[in-house]
Amino acid sequence: MANKVCIVESDKIVDGTSLMEGNFDLVKWDSNLSNLINGTYMFRDCISLTSFSGDLSNLDSGYLMFSKTSLGSFSGDLSNLTDGSYMFEECASFTSFSGDLSSLSIGSFMFYGCNNLTSFNSNLKSLINGSSMFKDASSLASFNANLSYLINGEYMFSNTKLTSFSSDLSSLVRGQDMFGYTPLTSFNSDLSSLTNGYNMFYNCNKLININIGNKLKNINIELKIPIIKEKPKAIATYLIIFCACVILFQLLQTNKIHLHI
Repeated sequence: MANKVCIVESDKIVDGTSLMEGNFDLVKWDSNLSNLINGTYMFRDCISLTSFSGDLSNLDSGYLMFSKTSLGSFSGDLSNLTDGSYMFEECASFTSFSGDLSSLSIGSFMFYGCNNLTSFNSNLKSLINGSSMFKDASSLASFNANLSYLINGEYMFSNTKLTSFSSDLSSLVRGQDMFGYTPLTSFNSDLSSLTNGYNMFYNCNKLININIGNKLKNINIELKIPIIKEKPKAIATYLIIFCACVILFQLLQTNKIHLHI
């Protein structure tokens, strides 16, 4: 039988810091947390926790709240959450998320290492720091969210399965390794505020369609886009050889030239 914890008058808890941290036997939680503001470390390392149901509509800080638990999904109101850093870090069984994150400003490492999370769809209109937010979420193939206020996106989608990206990045300043080791084929976003794009597209070997605008500030930018790293002389040589082969083939087909071997 599942080890279920029910705390009397849990709806009066405002600060739940480390309340259940390290409780290896906790499997299910369904007590009311409607007044919880600080959930720091609250369920961290509860490695058997697979089910959570509780009102988190007033939660402000979820720092490391569910880190390294066995939650498979989360659905709830997080509209007042401002700090979600490391909140679901390394939840290896985590497959889906549904919640309003419209107030979230710090999301660094929030879904780091959630390697079974396949898609993400939420409101991130207030997000400023998203560094490593989805890093090593190695199954993430779909992302849909507003990132118009994002400033720090370092390593944000590194080592995911995103194949296309078109969210607004007009406020992005720091984009180091943001899409490193992803199978991106297309990218369409305004990078007019970018000042550090070092290795932003590192090892994105399938990237063939990219639109980044024409207002880059050119400060410490080395995007590492494979399709533009080839030496111009090498490209010209390949084109000349290709054209020569095409002409030779056409002449052979019309019997205007004979090869003697």
